[in-house]
Amino acid sequence: LTKIYAGRNGIDPWEFERAALDVKERNLAKMIWASTPFRGLHVLLGRFWPEIKRRVLEAELHVFYGWDSADRMGVTATEEGRRFKEQVMNLVETLPGIVWHGRVGQPELYREFLSAGVFPYSATHAEENCINAYIAQASGVWPVVFPVGALPQSVVFGWKVEESQFVNAVVEAVRTSEGRDRMAQWARRWLSWDDVAATWERLWR
Repeated sequence: LTKIYAGRNGIDPWEFERAALDVKERNLAKMIWASTPFRGLHVLLGRFWPEIKRRVLEAELHVFYGWDSADRMGVTATEEGRRFKEQVMNLVETLPGIVWHGRVGQPELYREFLSAGVFPYSATHAEENCINAYIAQASGVWPVVFPVGALPQSVVFGWKVEESQFVNAVVEAVRTSEGRDRMAQWARRWLSWDDVAATWERLWR
């Protein structure tokens, strides 16, 4: 009998515990983008950020990942890729509250998540499994996502909304403190690599 199982990513809970030692406080109005810009950063910046910033004056969007991979693969060397990069960087440089970090190591990324409040992911790509959604939840950061691809499965807590409700959900997430610790505890237990291994052990019995 052939069995097919759709596996998933996992997280290491101890990484968050270690990173938390270097985080003094959480800024609920700090938001994180940690995917390639090609997966919808232009949508977040161009369509939603001006209104988010108008309604949450202290809002900051910290952008990670950068262009390194796209540059190396030649994606930004094409005419379409070059125009897209210029469009995104123009928004980054002209919109208020945007902090561009580029690619960083995992420990630094974990520290940044642990000091943030919201993970607004305006995905234009149908994720097969969203590790950043796992990291956000394990960090106590509310995800606000479109219900596309595997995001409805990857995001257990937070907001899964259509475009018309995205800004409202982000603002509500900034203002919601209760439930963050419970989300983080749940994610570190049930999204861990230990749980992934236990699932595989059950499947192979």
